[in-house]
Amino acid sequence: MECTQCGTDNGAQSKFCTKCGAPLAAAHNQTPIWNPLTVTSLSFVFTPIFSSDLQTSNWRSLGQPERAASSKVWFYVKQAYQSEMQIRSGGVFGVKPLLNPA
Repeated sequence: MECTQCGTDNGAQSKFCTKCGAPLAAAHNQTPIWNPLTVTSLSFVFTPIFSSDLQTSNWRSLGQPERAASSKVWFYVKQAYQSEMQIRSGGVFGVKPLLNPA
């Protein structure tokens, strides 16, 4: 792993630079991110809710919690919209919900 301070190449398991002592970024511990094009494609295959969840994970992995929070809001908005559409279309798996019991 290369030191961002002095450029020295250190061992993969090193936590500190052997030359300058600076802490090394733990790149091997970071969560891998999803390719944005893959996320978009998967939203067509599954649901936009799924892609919002993947985007939230990506922003967290990139260290941007404010964007992760924004993606999480869209996750809940899309979930509410999809639930509303299921109710209006007759429910899930053809089972109609009881909206106005008579």
